[in-house]
Amino acid sequence: MEAVLILFLSVIFGWSLLTYTRLKRLKMRTEEAWSILNTYLNKRHDLVLSLVKIMQKYNVYDQKIFDRILQAQTVVREASSTDKQVMAEKDLKIALKPLFIGVLEHPEIGIDAEFVDLREEFTTQEDMILRWRNYYNSIARHLNSMIARFPHRIIARRLQINKVELYPTSEVNSSVGRIE
Repeated sequence: MEAVLILFLSVIFGWSLLTYTRLKRLKMRTEEAWSILNTYLNKRHDLVLSLVKIMQKYNVYDQKIFDRILQAQTVVREASSTDKQVMAEKDLKIALKPLFIGVLEHPEIGIDAEFVDLREEFTTQEDMILRWRNYYNSIARHLNSMIARFPHRIIARRLQINKVELYPTSEVNSSVGRIE
């Protein structure tokens, strides 16, 4: 009888240890993916500043457009949650539209060597952002589904591991930085 109890407790302890390790590993991978995603987002925001400088050089736009872009970018950088960041990214996308349309209307901008390099860098950044958003969301979904299941939920509560927000890819997608 004691052997059965010891075996049962050993199985429970082993399962708990395994679940603890999986939850911690998923939490760390989620935080790492979010950090890398934010790094790419920050690089893109630096590119937005470069884009504004190039466009100001041609003096084809009203200063209000540049001010709106810079204000939207500030809101994105200061967003305190994923939802706020997604909404701010949408606003930035809207603020950037006149610049992208202006490139089509002013062909001299589209052939500027500095602009061409910036366009390529934007495309690269957007591809990386999309990849890391998808990776982050994949890990976050796995973590969230694990936390939602009983009895994993018990261990997650003890570790104070909560569900994480997904970063919607369809809402912002990669159209913010696409300059065609």
